[in-house]
Amino acid sequence: MAQHSIHEQAIALGGVMQAALLVEQVARRGVCPAPDMATAVQAVLNTSPASTIDIFGSEANIREGLKALRVVLSREQPGVHPDIMRYAMSLLHLEGKMRNNDAMLATLGKMIAQSQERLNYFQEPNHDAVIGSLARAYQDTLSKLNFRIQVTGNPTYLNQQRHADQIRMLLLFGVRSARLWRQCGGHRWQLMLSRGKLLRATQDLLTGHSTSQ
Repeated sequence: MAQHSIHEQAIALGGVMQAALLVEQVARRGVCPAPDMATAVQAVLNTSPASTIDIFGSEANIREGLKALRVVLSREQPGVHPDIMRYAMSLLHLEGKMRNNDAMLATLGKMIAQSQERLNYFQEPNHDAVIGSLARAYQDTLSKLNFRIQVTGNPTYLNQQRHADQIRMLLLFGVRSARLWRQCGGHRWQLMLSRGKLLRATQDLLTGHSTSQ
């Protein structure tokens, strides 16, 4: 198994936090910046990345997630919204539930390939058809597990199909990031025992001082 750096683990956790932030935004305010949505879609569809950061395009594309991760690791006050933390921890847990389910992983892989075909056709990652396809991939696989993420927010947005699809797609992005974290050697105990190292790596990424990715 290839040795992965603490910076790679921080990048992946930044993706998890980014997903949690965006889910909270859509659920409460019905908004998600178009570049952030595109990053999420392309991260899910990038099944053969050249490197860890290649999944997200660049550190800049997950900057808000990395900033939230820094707040959590440094225990700054005020911290991130409780719902954001709940979503992030739930995404890590959901990935654990999925990890050894080979049948589900195979189904998810096929549905992601179908979503890639949608993107090839529409040539726009934020197209409703692409997001809707990824949302169905989440709904037909991960939402069937005995652990489900409860999203809370404004019913006006939660009950709209377009926003519901965006939330499901962003949850899939979060699980993709959580899986990446595992593939980079991440374990939940590291959030406590290696908190200082993860914090320094996150600060490096935010200041552009990382050389190991």
